[in-house]
Formats: sequence, C-alpha cells, structure tokens
Amino acid sequence: MEHLVIDWSHLKFYNTIMAISSGAALASISMVLTSLVQGTKITPRGWGINFLALGIILLGTGMHMTLTWPLAPMYAFDNISFGEPVFVLGAITFMLGFYFWKQTDNLLRSDQALKIVAGDILNFKFILYGIGYGLVGIGLAGLVFGLFTAPIEEPVVGLEALLPYPLNYLSTVFVSMIWASIGVCAIYTPALLNYYAYPDSTSAKNSFWVIKF
Repeated sequence: MEHLVIDWSHLKFYNTIMAISSGAALASISMVLTSLVQGTKITPRGWGINFLALGIILLGTGMHMTLTWPLAPMYAFDNISFGEPVFVLGAITFMLGFYFWKQTDNLLRSDQALKIVAGDILNFKFILYGIGYGLVGIGLAGLVFGLFTAPIEEPVVGLEALLPYPLNYLSTVFVSMIWASIGVCAIYTPALLNYYAYPDSTSAKNSFWVIKF
C-alpha cells in the first residue's frame, strides 16, 4: 500500500497549537460535564474564561486553514481533516464560553444546573451529528489512504518513517482512531444531554445505552 507523505519543509502549518487547544477544549468539556453530574462545586465564570480563550485560538486557526484553500498545495485534504473540525470546535467552544459567562449567576443560584445546561447545549445536536459522522469518515479515510503517515522531516515522529511496514503506519492508525473516536463521542453526546435535560421523558428512560453516573 502506497502512503501519502507530506514534505513539511516546504509547507506552512500550525498543527501543534491546534492540537493542544483542541485537546484542552475537549478535556474542559468533559470536566464541566463531570462537575455538573457529580454535583461538585461549579465555577461557570471560570469555565467561560477558559472556553473563550480556547475558542479564540481554535476559531482563528481553524477559520484560516479552512478558508485558505488549499493551505498546502497538493494536500487539500488537510483543510478538511484539520481545519474544518477545528473551526467547528472553535465555534462551539467560543459560544460555550459566552454562555457560561452570561449564565454564571443563574447557574450558581439554581439547584438544577445540570438540567439547565444539558437542555441548552442539546441544541447543538445537529452540528454534533454532522461533525461526528464527518470525523468518523476522516478516520476511515486516514486508514485507507494513509493520510496521517509521519514524514521523515517531522521531529521525533518522523523516525517512524525509517521503520519497515507496518511499523511506519502506527501514527496513521493512532491519529485515525482518535478522529473516529471523537466522532463517535460527538454522535453520542446528544443522547447523553437529552438524558440529563429530560430525565423523566420516555426517550430518556429508554436510553439504556446512556451511561448513568
């Protein structure tokens, strides 16, 4: 199987800051939901500041990579596999930051903060479904076409390119699995939010596959 190898020495990318900020955003979303579910002390204003900061980074880099088509000649798939998902995550993160900042007092006064937040964020379900299936598709494409094979110019990970097949395919498998896993989580999230927003509804009671904390 032939793999697509990117010559990073002649291209302009900023995947590092995008990856770090994306990971921080996903971890922050998990932390917020965990705090709400477990009923621990919540800090909506702090969450808002965090999400706004991450949203600015993700929106800026994601928008630039998405709209600069192609950012790297001959590698237009990077605009789709990196730029567009980060753009969407940046928009969601930025709006979450604005939401928590504005709703700080209401959430601190309420004894049903989880229900309120889940009900409001549930309205993201359509974009979550769309980007979720898109990420699963990107993950599968990465495996089939070797989109994420590490080039020899890449520091540290580039050493993998010197290894024989299939060892030089490990980063492709790893990155593809991350993309697909995040996609599955995005598709699953609306059901989880629906369960906590409307716990007494028939659909929530029948959601046997929703993890009940």
